[in-house]
Amino acid sequence: MLGLSLGNDVLKNLNKEMNIENVEKLMLETSDAIEYQNEISALLRSNLSADDEDQVIEELNALRAEALAEFNERLPNAPTTELPNSIPASENRLLQENEQAEDISPEPEKNEPLLA
Repeated sequence: MLGLSLGNDVLKNLNKEMNIENVEKLMLETSDAIEYQNEISALLRSNLSADDEDQVIEELNALRAEALAEFNERLPNAPTTELPNSIPASENRLLQENEQAEDISPEPEKNEPLLA
């Protein structure tokens, strides 16, 4: 019986917070939204004629071409100079010497403290 009494009190409090005007306004807005959605659905269900479809495809291709042209304008120019076929022998020798020097590291002596 207590649960029924509490439920009744909650229902009374909810009814005090809601007024008829707000409920009617909400129902009208919901009805308008449903009507708008139905119009959109009807438009989507309708089929395009062959001429309309051709016009849509032409417009799509024009938009794609325009977007591609804008993209290509923003791209930098590619370099036109050719890369050398090989590195000159003197530079190659220096590179090898530097690589060998980096590979060789002095080993610490037995009694020498290691650096952290």
